[in-house]
Amino acid sequence: EQSEKHERKLKDLRKAREEAGEKKPSEEERDLAKQIRSLKKEVSEYTDKLPECFSWRVECSAPHALILAGDTLFAGGDNVVVAYDVKTGDVVWEHEVHGSAHGLAVAHGRLYISTDEGDIYALEAAK
Repeated sequence: EQSEKHERKLKDLRKAREEAGEKKPSEEERDLAKQIRSLKKEVSEYTDKLPECFSWRVECSAPHALILAGDTLFAGGDNVVVAYDVKTGDVVWEHEVHGSAHGLAVAHGRLYISTDEGDIYALEAAK
């Protein structure tokens, strides 16, 4: 955001200089261009390091709701709930539901799922 603000100001300064018929950039214009380069470099450095922050990353077909219970992350999607192992990101299981799973809750060893079609599911681990 800071970089965008600086770039707008730099553009305005350049336009004003061109309208005034001046060819040489002002000190303010040079300083602003330097700040923009510095900010872009900083953003690039953080962006390059971003993958190091992930323990794992997976494509998820269930983007509507998430809830963590123990070592399992449950994700609700369109007609499906997916369970992921939190240590590896591997899919543990998938369960088909009727509608989009927008509500997930965990209590008393059960996963409760509500869908936009009005269905409520209560799932528990196999014994």
